[in-house]
Amino acid sequence: MKQVRIPSVLHDVFGEKQPILSIVAILLFGGLIAVWMYTILGVYIVNSLKGKQSQLFVAGLLLSIGVGCIPLLPNIQTYMLITCLLFMMKVFFGFAVDHYGKPFSNNGEFV
Repeated sequence: MKQVRIPSVLHDVFGEKQPILSIVAILLFGGLIAVWMYTILGVYIVNSLKGKQSQLFVAGLLLSIGVGCIPLLPNIQTYMLITCLLFMMKVFFGFAVDHYGKPFSNNGEFV
């Protein structure tokens, strides 16, 4: 992908060189693309743990990291902050976690 040299005035925002696609994403969508990509990557990780006892813990850990990092996005409006948080919570726990899997006993074995 072609990289664009950024004027020195904007180095604090973009860095010295960036791919064109990332510049467009930053300018048009703010941090929304980053939230979406983090959520999809996290769901992939949680789905790969299907049937394991640690799936719920990993989903909660990834959600906690996301909840802690989303407010750090630059210039995010309150309504977008709430929407992003609810989106992450719904996708991580509503879709990715296996709610109907086999229950575990105290020693981690299937019942």
